[in-house]
Amino acid sequence: MAFKQSRIVELTKIISNNLPQPSFDVEGPGSLSLSSEMQDTREEVLNANLELQELLLGPKEVIADYQYNYFIAVQAVCQYGIASTFPVDGEKTFVDIAKACGLHEQQVRRIVRFAASHRIFKEVRKGVIVHTAFSKLLAEDTQFRDYCQIGGEDMWPSASKTVPAMLKWPGSEESNQSGFALAHDTDDSVYMYLSKHPEKAKRFASAMTVSLSGEGYDSKYVTEFGPWASIKENGTVVDIGGSNGDIMIAIAKAFPSLRFVVQDLQSQVNIAPAVPQEVAGRISMQAYDFFSPQPVHGADVYFFRWVFHNWADKYCLRILENLIPALAPNARVVLNEWCLPEPNSSANRWERRLRGMDLAMMTLQNSRERDRDDWIALFSQASKRFHLVGIQCPTGSQLSIIEFEWR
Repeated sequence: MAFKQSRIVELTKIISNNLPQPSFDVEGPGSLSLSSEMQDTREEVLNANLELQELLLGPKEVIADYQYNYFIAVQAVCQYGIASTFPVDGEKTFVDIAKACGLHEQQVRRIVRFAASHRIFKEVRKGVIVHTAFSKLLAEDTQFRDYCQIGGEDMWPSASKTVPAMLKWPGSEESNQSGFALAHDTDDSVYMYLSKHPEKAKRFASAMTVSLSGEGYDSKYVTEFGPWASIKENGTVVDIGGSNGDIMIAIAKAFPSLRFVVQDLQSQVNIAPAVPQEVAGRISMQAYDFFSPQPVHGADVYFFRWVFHNWADKYCLRILENLIPALAPNARVVLNEWCLPEPNSSANRWERRLRGMDLAMMTLQNSRERDRDDWIALFSQASKRFHLVGIQCPTGSQLSIIEFEWR
């Protein structure tokens, strides 16, 4: 315990040195570059703090503190551009903000004061507002603002319709029979809906960039921990649903003897930027829908990053069934996905995040996150010839490397 205490003292010093005013007015320690040991200590402190707070509150007060009103304030701040009505280093009165964004002054005062109680803005004098780290991001970072708007305008209404969707379509695995479909009054899946609403699709893509921009999603975890070094010279890797090919570009730079095919829908291939010249001769882009037969036969590895969690089991089986005829003996299927932990095996804060992601996927399109047993069952149902090689989650990574071999 003394060792842990010394690490906590060291973490406190790091934070204090970087944050001369330890408050929400400036960015927190999550924005700092910490060693893996200090990151672990930070997580220990956060988990202990979460547990202590909930023990002190008790069940009733915990529920009372989970305020759905939070999303009213965030949505209003984003919708009316409240954070952009004055400079990040300036201040503004409620009256001035109301004139700038076209809201009634009383509405501005109520919304902003509620937001300020959650440390979004700060009332330094009665009726006078300044920015905090949160509101500065809303003012300056378009992608972060899109991320917040998605929460308020898409996820929140969809979440409230998830149980009604479960009642209307019991046990459904259809992507257009979800909370999102009910909330948006559509018969389309979320991606089909977005394809018909370009502005929403643009905002959704921007928000997903925020989700995938953290340290835990860095391509280095795939490059360093994938099976690439074991592939024979001039071997082929097919990245299915690979978007712009960023992951394959990173691997190609590290493993110059390999060749790559990046597959995605024709619409994505049409807008993909040119492959960097240094690896252009070894990476090709190919239009392909993974619900049709795989055109590249005999590759060494078929790679999927964050694809299967978008689909219920019945559709994942279709993806695998379309892949099987292309597989040569000993070919590997490698996934870069969440792998849910065994209950009570992880820090509570981390498990909440993963379980929350699982429910979010149900809300959006009746898809799911999976644990080790789920992955084995899915591939076994597709074919008994799939054998699990291993599942590893590299230290610092959000996603696991899940590897199956075709035997």
